[in-house]
Amino acid sequence: MTSGPLLVVAIDGPSGAGKTAAGALLAQRIGAVLVDTGVFYRALTVLAMQERVSPDDENRLVELVPRLSAAIRLTAESSPSAEVLLDGRPFGDDIFAPDVDARVSRVASHRAVRAALLDLQRAPAEGRRAVVTGRDVGTVVFPGAVVKIYLDASIEERARRRSRQVGGDGIAVTQSMTRRDALDAGRTTAPLVQARDAIRLDTDDLTVEQVVDRLEVIFQQRVESP
Repeated sequence: MTSGPLLVVAIDGPSGAGKTAAGALLAQRIGAVLVDTGVFYRALTVLAMQERVSPDDENRLVELVPRLSAAIRLTAESSPSAEVLLDGRPFGDDIFAPDVDARVSRVASHRAVRAALLDLQRAPAEGRRAVVTGRDVGTVVFPGAVVKIYLDASIEERARRRSRQVGGDGIAVTQSMTRRDALDAGRTTAPLVQARDAIRLDTDDLTVEQVVDRLEVIFQQRVESP
C-alpha cells in the first residue's frame, strides 16, 4: 500500500483570491483529488454551534474533532473531492452560512485545534495526486508539496467576488474580509503567509480559466518536464 500522497499541489491565499474555484478546475485537468482544508474548520465550527461550544473554548473544540471524518466523493463532473462527515453524513451547505463565517477564524486560531485536524486534512491525499487549498497548506499541512502556489488579489476585488457569491452589502463584505485577513495573518499558530518556495500569482485581472491555465503550466514545468 502506498504511504503518503503521491504528489501535492498546495494552493494558499486569503479569502476571495480564487483558491477553491481554481483548485477545483486544476484538479480536474491533472486528474487529482481536491482537498479544501478550510472545510474542516467550517465543519468543526458547525458542530461546535450544534453542541453550544464556544469558538474560544480550545479544549472542548479538540474534544469534538474525533466525531468528524473525511471521505472522498465524486462531484457532478466526476472529479473526486474531499468532504467532512459527522456520523457518516455530509454537512452540506451549512458550513458556508454567515454565522459560520463569523466564527470560523476564532475556531481555526487555536494551536491544538489545528494540530488535531491535521490527520483529517491529510487523509484524502493518501496515496493520491492531490490539489490542496487553504491558508497554511504549503507551510504546515504539506510543507513538502512539489508545487506551491500563493494566490492573491486586492481586497476590493476579493470583496466583489464574495459579494457576487453570497450576496450582501459590498462595504460590509469588505470590512468582514479585512477583519478575517488580520486574524489569519496575525495568529501565532500557522499564520497566513506565503511559503518561501511558493510562486505568487495575482488574480485581480484574470478569469478562473486564465488562472488555471497558468497553474497548469507551472505544474507541467515542475512535475512533468524531464
